[in-house]
Amino acid sequence: MRLWVQEYVRNDVECQVLEGLFPPPNLKVLKIRNNRGARFPSWMEEHRCSISSSLVELRLFSCCKWECLPTLGQFPSLKELTITEAHSVKKIGPEFYGEIDNMHGRGIINNKGYSYFPRLEVLNLEELSLWEEWEMPAAGEIHSSGGGGGRHVLFPSLKKLYINSCPKLLTLSPVLRHLTNLKEFTVRECPKLASFSAMLRRLTALERLEIRGCDELVLDGGAAEDDAEDDQETISSVQQPVVVDSQVEEEHMINDVERETVAAQLPSWMMKRHRLLPSTLVRLELDGCCLNWEYLPTLGQFPSLRYLEIKKADHVRKIGSEFYGGEADVVGGRVYFPRLEYLILEEMSVWEEWDVPAAGEMDGVGGGTGGGRHRHGLFPSLRRLYIYSCPKLTSLSPVLRHLTKLEKILICGCDELASLEEEGDGCGWVLPSLRTLCIKECPKLASLTPILSRSTNLNRIEIKECAELAWSEEGNDERGWMLPSGLEKLSIDDNSPKLPSLSQMLPHLTALRVLRICGFRNLQCLPLSMHNLHSLVSLSIEDCPAIECLSDGGFRLPSLRKLWIKGCPLLEGRYQEGGPDALNIPTTAKVLILPPLPEGWWFYNI
Repeated sequence: MRLWVQEYVRNDVECQVLEGLFPPPNLKVLKIRNNRGARFPSWMEEHRCSISSSLVELRLFSCCKWECLPTLGQFPSLKELTITEAHSVKKIGPEFYGEIDNMHGRGIINNKGYSYFPRLEVLNLEELSLWEEWEMPAAGEIHSSGGGGGRHVLFPSLKKLYINSCPKLLTLSPVLRHLTNLKEFTVRECPKLASFSAMLRRLTALERLEIRGCDELVLDGGAAEDDAEDDQETISSVQQPVVVDSQVEEEHMINDVERETVAAQLPSWMMKRHRLLPSTLVRLELDGCCLNWEYLPTLGQFPSLRYLEIKKADHVRKIGSEFYGGEADVVGGRVYFPRLEYLILEEMSVWEEWDVPAAGEMDGVGGGTGGGRHRHGLFPSLRRLYIYSCPKLTSLSPVLRHLTKLEKILICGCDELASLEEEGDGCGWVLPSLRTLCIKECPKLASLTPILSRSTNLNRIEIKECAELAWSEEGNDERGWMLPSGLEKLSIDDNSPKLPSLSQMLPHLTALRVLRICGFRNLQCLPLSMHNLHSLVSLSIEDCPAIECLSDGGFRLPSLRKLWIKGCPLLEGRYQEGGPDALNIPTTAKVLILPPLPEGWWFYNI
């Protein structure tokens, strides 16, 4: 059942309509949108709600004048609850849960005692612009786990909690301490939300944590010498970095170890043992809560972490040993980020250096056991590496040499990145699994030779706005710039005068299936060597204002299925239906004259 109301209907009439829509007792899904009444209808009150036993999903959209939420905690079948744009709600309090009356038998009881929201699995609270507090049921009703009989349980089945755009919300600690079965926790755009990190370690089932746009958030962890601090939470506006390192798996907690100070004195709390995040984490996204960090959190010993995204760490100059954690001498060696598959580092404006763990811990590639020392592995499972908007980063060589499972690398907006291989680095490292290489907006990058010559499985390349890029080691060594013969997809923007011409670049790419040519300002005709591309299925020509025809010697691409043309005014009219050269296109090919497309659209959609 859905209810929505036209804007011209009076509020009192709207309230009467909603009040009169007494739902049937077997209703499973209820959605109310744009209700302008001062409160929810009386039939939603707990003691007279006919749908309380059957309702599975409830969505309340833009009930902007409701000052309190309906009592929903005793709905036994409710699994999904979404509340959006409740702009008059300032507090979620005991009325949200309902009363448990032992004397009259009201309340939901199971083997753990009475439960609030006993089957709720997904809770989404979004755009509650005045919401400040989230209180628990009446004092004395909620007890910590492990107590005696008769205790009451809050959200025992909750798996996913999403909180978005609640600008006045101050803390979540009272609720988080009870969500022991939570698997996904997302909080976005809550700029006044302060510390709740002492509660995170209670979320022992947590697999995904995403924090974005929470400028005041402190992830400090609290001292872990005792559990006494579990019930105390300090709200502070001073940001500090997370420090985590795994020591005690059976406790599902992450413990910090001491490390050397680099460039600045570490705060004293970083030199103590901490327990912050549960080791069950599979996905971690931090955006906007790391603005003042000088160091990245120590995450290298998370045993289950597979996806890591860190954005806007604007004070981090170096990623060093503190990022990996662990001790140098470990029997049998140590593996850093053992299961991490996706790593995204974005908008780190002063980041200059990316180092490996402490000297002597990492073996050279293919170099035996390092003189009797134990071997240590770095990112052994990493498949995707994305680096965006890190303008001061100069090199990736120390880390790249270890990424033997890397399948895709995307580097964009790294103004100072000059090379993927440092001077004296040698030729001992390879990327045997690399299949996709995307380099954009790296104006000082001069060579891709290390990757092109050592990545034997590379089949997709995109190059854009790399003005110094040249694929030649000696300047006139044609073999230096040759693309891999097995390449299947190529996108190239001709904004580098040092790149070889199309006639040099394309002839040997007989496996090429998708080709995008963009920004060749002086190109008048495609080279005859294009005829060698017998496997070409899709050809895109963009922003080439001087091109007049596809080929002087006839257009012989028998496998072509799509020809995309954009920003080529002299070419568009010739190959449209009825144009003078339309009959020269293979009958199996479709010609598309395109409007502007989103950045990177062709690369991921063709």
